[in-house]
Amino acid sequence: ANRVFALISLMLSLEALFIFNAISPGTIFSGGIPASSVQWVRANAAVIGFFPWALWLLNEAIIANEKHYLYVVVRSIPWLLLGIILAVICYTDYFIPSDSPSYAPQRGFGYVIRTGILIASFCVLAFVSTRRLGTLSGGGGLGSRFLVIGGIITAISSIVLVGLGAIIPSQEMKSLA
Repeated sequence: ANRVFALISLMLSLEALFIFNAISPGTIFSGGIPASSVQWVRANAAVIGFFPWALWLLNEAIIANEKHYLYVVVRSIPWLLLGIILAVICYTDYFIPSDSPSYAPQRGFGYVIRTGILIASFCVLAFVSTRRLGTLSGGGGLGSRFLVIGGIITAISSIVLVGLGAIIPSQEMKSLA
């Protein structure tokens, strides 16, 4: 479980780095036009696509013995493939159309599809995790449930806020997202 927690920490660090780099080009001007942040937005979205896999791994690693780690990794392959598919979507014109301005990238239909898939996968994870972690007892079981379910609820909340920021034409809502 510690290795998976380290993986999630690395993913969160990458996400923070990509967000910082996406915001920074907006303050840098090249010939009177803000520099592009599109590559950082895409990279951030690609990393986010792997969170269902990482949270599933965390859930399973908490339950499994250290001896069964390879078995857990092999069982995670469908979630890993989902992450790869979601990452690939981020680098298509369906996610951010090529004709959108580089200083304010527009979201395409692929963004909506990816967001829907993410929300559905986090809901499935919440259901599965609640059932599986419910079999654990004691302080370790409570801590594990808090960690996994809390991470899933945080992910769903973040996705909903980003989605609302895209729908509601309000600067305050966009800043929350």
